Amino acid sequence: MSDLNKYTKWIDGPVDYSPEFSAVARAVAKRISDHTGLVWRHDEDMNYSAGQRLNTTFSPEGSPIAREDETGTFMVIIYLSSRAKVWSVLVRQLQIDKKYGSIWNTAPLGAERPWLLKAIRAVSEVLHSLGWIRIADSELDAVVEGHVTELDGKPATLFEVLFSELP
Repeated sequence: MSDLNKYTKWIDGPVDYSPEFSAVARAVAKRISDHTGLVWRHDEDMNYSAGQRLNTTFSPEGSPIAREDETGTFMVIIYLSSRAKVWSVLVRQLQIDKKYGSIWNTAPLGAERPWLLKAIRAVSEVLHSLGWIRIADSELDAVVEGHVTELDGKPATLFEVLFSELP
């Protein structure tokens, strides 16, 4: 069980829907792109979200996908919270389902994909240098007492409160 008291000031902080926050996220994406040499796309949609996303994609072999119209097999998504300078990361893997077609599932980070770990380490370096704090993956699924999701009214997790109800 996670002690979420250390996050209270962030959990209860207001969501920032301003153009200024979008500009910050866009600048972070550029800084990460410059540092990593990868194309990091900025998604400023904040529907059911307290933050914005940056993402980059890779082929199954780990080659970066630079073009907007190509789809990679792996997607690294960086979540930047507008409540505080905190961030999280999620890796998704594209899989083909006979019934539903293309779906993105959460992919584990392992030694068999060192290029993913390298990309995340590089992002972490940039965000740390800019004063952003990464929320531990082990705490993201903890339920935040007194908070419910806007989407369906269920008890909200730390990830949902700080980042997004839609992974």
